[in-house]
Amino acid sequence: MFLPVLLYMPAAVLAQSYAVTNPLGTITLCGLITSVLNAAMIIGVPIAVLLIVYAGFKFVAARGSSEDLAKARTNFFYTIIGILIFFGAGAIAQVIIGTLTAVGVQGVSSC
Repeated sequence: MFLPVLLYMPAAVLAQSYAVTNPLGTITLCGLITSVLNAAMIIGVPIAVLLIVYAGFKFVAARGSSEDLAKARTNFFYTIIGILIFFGAGAIAQVIIGTLTAVGVQGVSSC
């Protein structure tokens, strides 16, 4: 009978009120998605620049070799396609938000 009291005592002593603050500062799902997309853009832009620079270095390193130039051209092409898809995601999200707002869905106009 004494053992359950001893096991419960630390929980009773440590049962204090703690507040957890939201580090993102958003309350809604829309705000969370906006914050994640903004963070992805902040991280993605320098990566895109580095990939373009890398593709340029591959062009320089090819030194006229037709095989290496073809590989560099393919690398540059895929880099540009990836960047267009990455930045197009924001435009697609805005189109979806506009469509949902036009249809009359509540709560998406603040995105």
